[in-house]
Amino acid sequence: MEENKENLARPTAQDVARLAEVSTATVSRFFSQPGRIRKQTAEKISKAIEVLGYVPDLNARALASRRADVIGAVVPTLENAIFAEGIESMQTWLNKRSITLLVASSNYNPDREYQQVQRLIAHGVAGLLLIGTARHDKTRQLIQARKVPYCLSWCYRSSNDEPQIGFDNYSAGAAMAAEILARGHKRIAVLSGVRDWNDRATDRVQGALDAFAAAGVPVANDALIEVTYNHELAASAMETLLQRHSDLTCIFCANDVVAAGALRQAHIMGRSVPEDISITGFDDIAMAQVLTPALTTVRLRHKLMGELAGERLLEAVELGHKVRPENIPYSIVLRDSLGDCPNS
Repeated sequence: MEENKENLARPTAQDVARLAEVSTATVSRFFSQPGRIRKQTAEKISKAIEVLGYVPDLNARALASRRADVIGAVVPTLENAIFAEGIESMQTWLNKRSITLLVASSNYNPDREYQQVQRLIAHGVAGLLLIGTARHDKTRQLIQARKVPYCLSWCYRSSNDEPQIGFDNYSAGAAMAAEILARGHKRIAVLSGVRDWNDRATDRVQGALDAFAAAGVPVANDALIEVTYNHELAASAMETLLQRHSDLTCIFCANDVVAAGALRQAHIMGRSVPEDISITGFDDIAMAQVLTPALTTVRLRHKLMGELAGERLLEAVELGHKVRPENIPYSIVLRDSLGDCPNS
C-alpha cells in the first residue's frame, strides 16, 4: 500500500506536459529524440522536469525491483588518466559478478551531471557513483527522492556526511607542502587545476596554501595559476610564473599532467630540475616515473578505490543500506624532481 502511495505521488509525463504547455508526445520525444525539439520548447520542458523532479520510467521493471545488474557512474571526463584507471578497475570488479557499469561524462558541468544522473536513474540503475562533493542540490535531491544508493569518490571530506570512498585531498596537499618546506623552499608557486566545481583541486591547493602560510611562507596571489588538465597549457602557465617571479625555487602542482608541462617548460627555459627549481605532482600516474627527472608526487590508489566503490555499492543495493565509506590512505613518493632549496 505504501509503495502504491509513493507511485501515485510521483510526477508523470502528463504533469510535465501540463506545466510546460506542450503535448505528452513532445515530452516523450524530448527524451527519445532530443535533436527534434526546438530549443525554446526543450528549455520549457527542462524547467518543468526540474520543478517537478520528474524522471521517466524508461525501465519500470528495473526501477521497481532495483535489481543489481546495472550500476551507473558519472565522471567529469575520461580524458584524465586517473578517472579512466579507477573506472576501469570498478568495471572489472563488477563484470566478474555479471553486473554492467554504465558510464557518462559531465565535462565538469554540474547541469550536465544532473541530466546524466536523470537518464541513468531513468534506465533503472541500481546504484550510482559520482565524483567529488561539488554539485547542484537538485542532483542530490533527485537521487534521494528515488532512493538510489550512491557514493562519492576521489574525495573524502570529514565535514561531508554523504558516503565517500576516496582520498583526503586537503591532508594530502598539506603533506606535500610539508615535504617542500622541509627542504628549505620559501619562494614557492602553485599550478592548480581549475577549482570551480572541483573540490579535489580546491582541497589539494588549499591544504598546501594553509601549510605554507602556517610556516610563514605564504604564496603570493599572482604565484597561483589555474589551468585545465593539459600539459601544453601548464607549460604556458609555468612560463608566466617564471616571468613574474624569476626567483622561484619550487612549483607545487595539483596533478601530474600539469607537473609534466611545468617540467618541460623549465627545461626549455634553461632551468635545471631540481638543481635550480623543484617541481612536485599529484596522483602518481604512469608517466610520473618516466619523466626526466622522475616526479615526486602524491600516490593515490585509484584502482583500489574503483574496486571498493563497486563492492560497497553492490553491498548497499543488496542489503538496502547506505554505502559504507572508506578513507583510503595516500602516500608521498619521493623521486628526483624535488631537491633542497638552492643556496639555502
